[in-house]
Amino acid sequence: MLEALADPRALTPEQEIAHAWYAAGRFGGLVATEQGWEVAPHPEAELHLADFAPTRQPERAGWLSFLRRRK
Repeated sequence: MLEALADPRALTPEQEIAHAWYAAGRFGGLVATEQGWEVAPHPEAELHLADFAPTRQPERAGWLSFLRRRK
């Protein structure tokens, strides 16, 4: 499973460490450091509701909005 979480784009150990922290935070895990086990912070969301819902008419948002009756 750890090989599945490895970043194939990483070229340096620093990039591997950054990706390890991201993956551990994404799955709610821990990372082993010199001081012991540390909880990885949860990363920023990659998708936001604003990406899908129109800001002018939020009541018309959704993927089945074409089935709603028009006013």
